[in-house]
Amino acid sequence: MRTFIALHRRDVHRGGYLDCLVWARQKAASEPTKPALVLTCRPGDKAARVVAEVTAKEERIILEGRLVPIRKLRP
Repeated sequence: MRTFIALHRRDVHRGGYLDCLVWARQKAASEPTKPALVLTCRPGDKAARVVAEVTAKEERIILEGRLVPIRKLRP
């Protein structure tokens, strides 16, 4: 089962893909200086992969995005 994580600055949200996308849109609209990222991982993974980047102007799907260590996602 895949888990999706939305990340914006120090805020982290976990849920389904659409839930994370809506949360990322809200955060990117309220603070347009930095994009929000949507990441995905599976249980046991040591790194999450970036699958989307959301800014105030656009949403970008990223194929084969970079890996972010899970330990860096903890607040």
